[in-house]
Amino acid sequence: MPPPFAPPRQPPAVVLAVVTVGWEVPIMTVMVRVPVVAVVVGAAR
Repeated sequence: MPPPFAPPRQPPAVVLAVVTVGWEVPIMTVMVRVPVVAVVVGAAR
């Protein structure tokens, strides 16, 4: 039996989800910013 203070092992699904969100958030942010910048630049012309 493991000691009670041992941290629980994270299932691979949780690790995969964290990694996926970790690289998806910056991509989503860029995808949102690019059209906004394009509109602002187009309006400024």
